[in-house]
Amino acid sequence: MTTALISSLSWLAVGLVLGLTASAAVAVRRRPRFRLWRPPAEVETLRRLAAEHERARRQAERERERAEQTVAQLRTEIEALMATGARLDGDLADAHAVTRAQAERLERLEQALHQARSALRRSDESASVARRAHQSQVASLEALVQARDATITKLQQRVPTASAAPSASAESDDLQQISGVGRLLVDMLHEAGITTFRELASLSESDGADLARELREFHGRIHRERWIEQARQLHREKYGEELVAP
Repeated sequence: MTTALISSLSWLAVGLVLGLTASAAVAVRRRPRFRLWRPPAEVETLRRLAAEHERARRQAERERERAEQTVAQLRTEIEALMATGARLDGDLADAHAVTRAQAERLERLEQALHQARSALRRSDESASVARRAHQSQVASLEALVQARDATITKLQQRVPTASAAPSASAESDDLQQISGVGRLLVDMLHEAGITTFRELASLSESDGADLARELREFHGRIHRERWIEQARQLHREKYGEELVAP
């Protein structure tokens, strides 16, 4: 009996809920609809605000486009400036390289100039030394010439004395009979004024030294080969006259 009562109450509650739900739905469908209404002044204000907002939006859009164009132009100018800077850096590097090359060339030229001046100075010194040596040689040669002239003069002064000897000795003798005297030495003796055995045998020690200097590269042979003694002997054999050493 209790179970049946509970079951009846349950079905009653379900029916009540369903009925209430259906009544609510009908009431909703029958509710009248109301339109939104605003005053004309407020609508005009909203329209004016919307128009201002649109104008502001368009102005902002135009300003944004101009800003983008300005940014693009500035970017282009910056890129151009960067390219110009890179080119200037390259030109500066080239200028530095040229400057270094010119500095190195200038340094080499200065070194070459210094070497040339040193060489010229050494050349001047060598030329001065050579000039002094030449002058000394010239002075020595002049002294030899003067000595030779003095010897020739002295020998020529002795010739008249020799011509006072016997007539047989006045003629020239064959000086090549003296050992060590050839044709060249005969010519040199003739240039010195010696043409006979008597003239050679009559030379004193100083006259013999003077004659030796006249013979230049053969100066030592007159004493080494005893020309004066040979001339005395050849004169004695040819003329039978004994000459006394002066």
